[in-house]
Amino acid sequence: MEWRAYNFREGEKTTVEVWFESSGEGTRVKLEHRGWASIPANHPVRHGAPVEAFIRNIAGFWGALMTSFREESSRER
Repeated sequence: MEWRAYNFREGEKTTVEVWFESSGEGTRVKLEHRGWASIPANHPVRHGAPVEAFIRNIAGFWGALMTSFREESSRER
C-alpha cells in the first residue's frame, strides 16, 4: 500500500508491503516499509533526526502497532 504522512508534499510517498505466512498453528506477519530514500533528509516527517535514528523510530512505530494487533487478536471475546 502507499503510505503518506500528513505533511508529505505532492508526489512524496513511501510503500508498505505486508506478508502473511503460516507458522505452526498461527500466522506470521512480515512488514516492509520502504521508499524513505526518496524523502529529503530535512523533511519535517523526520523530526530532525539523523537517518539511522529516524529509521529506528519508524521500526519502533511499526513494532508497537503490530504488537497491539497481536494482543487485540488474541483477546478473548
